[in-house]
Amino acid sequence: MPNTSQTFLADTTLGTVPFSGRGRAIPINAGLRVDFFNMLILGAGYGRNVGRIGSLSSSPVFMSEELADGFGVDPGILIHDPHQFVFEQEEFVMDKIYGTVGLVLWDANRRASFINRRYRKYDPNNYMMQSTRNQLLRQWYPFKVVTEAEIGTITFRQPIDSRFIVQETNFFALHLRFEYLLGEYFRLFLKGGAEFSNLQFEPRREPFLPPGIPSPNQVGGDPLVEPQDFRQRFLTAQIGLAINLPGSKRCKTPGCGVKMRHLHDGVEYRGSSIFNLQNRRIGQHF
Repeated sequence: MPNTSQTFLADTTLGTVPFSGRGRAIPINAGLRVDFFNMLILGAGYGRNVGRIGSLSSSPVFMSEELADGFGVDPGILIHDPHQFVFEQEEFVMDKIYGTVGLVLWDANRRASFINRRYRKYDPNNYMMQSTRNQLLRQWYPFKVVTEAEIGTITFRQPIDSRFIVQETNFFALHLRFEYLLGEYFRLFLKGGAEFSNLQFEPRREPFLPPGIPSPNQVGGDPLVEPQDFRQRFLTAQIGLAINLPGSKRCKTPGCGVKMRHLHDGVEYRGSSIFNLQNRRIGQHF
């Protein structure tokens, strides 16, 4: 569940006054990924965030020395009282379409390379150390670490305020993904990271008003007469399931109880479901 942080920048005669607030959202994502050489991962996905945005608050602004010299007054005078930017409704629904590029940082192959480098210093005739190395290499290693970057577009499906229009915008995200392999085709994952987007709020104008005439819509007691930037930051934590598409069918030959990969009339079949190891060894036949 991501924790969101929003920053709203309101331009005034005194400069830019930032409004900030926090919220929460529940992310739902589905995607397709292709693993190239167990190193580079490319894919695409679709996601939906359902959450709540709280009101945004500004901090008091005091006159700086430079501005005070220009007006001929003492610095430190309060020139902007704290305000709140209150949305008409707190709930929002946000859709996103994105592309993914990932890099495998650690898995069974990289562990095997590390073990080989570690035991390279031992003599090949050292039976005990070479036996230990071979035993480590034959072990099933279920952990995998991947770093991912996402680039896509965000669209609000449920407006949070009728006084303005939220334009479609791009977003960028960085994630670190930890996977636990239950088999060659099925795994659990935990992913955490950060997502960044800059939305733009366009004031909703009446159709009969000519250009240059501000809309009578009011935001915080003042007319919203120009677009405002809305910087959104998500700190995300996700848990999910991932399935690899198997390259062979499950064996359904009557009377065949083989649990490993095997052949029937020259055709390879799987002896186990995708939720289990395909070539299980002694002690793994559960």
